[in-house]
Formats: sequence, structure tokens, C-alpha cells
Amino acid sequence: MQRVKDGYKASRSARLLSATKRFFNTYTKKIIEPMIHQLYCHPPKLPKKLPKDLTELQVDTLLESPSIGPTRVT
Repeated sequence: MQRVKDGYKASRSARLLSATKRFFNTYTKKIIEPMIHQLYCHPPKLPKKLPKDLTELQVDTLLESPSIGPTRVT
């Protein structure tokens, strides 16, 4: 309200506020956010593990075992 008492119009104060907000939003996106991302340590990417191979004995055992539930053949 001090600006109104000093004789500035409301539209001028609104423009100043808008410009200030735009400046700080841009500053935050371009300067602050990259700094924050650099501060956090990201864990290393672990390699994806493949499933282990089945032995012939395990395959034979699975094939000979009774099936559980209905089977669908398409």
C-alpha cells in the first residue's frame, strides 16, 4: 500500500509485481533447480540380471509335473 500512498497507480504496481514474479520463476528454473539436481547424489544404475538357466533335469521335472489349473492352447 505504500506505493499507492506515494502516488503510483495500481496498474504500475501490478506490472512491477508481475515482472518480479517472472524474474524469480525464471531464475529458479534456470539457476536454482540445476544446482539442486547436482547436489543430490544419484545411485549408480545397476545392470539388469537375466534369469538363471534351467538344467535338463529341472526342465524334465517341470514337464513331468502335473499342471495346476486350466491350460489354454491358442
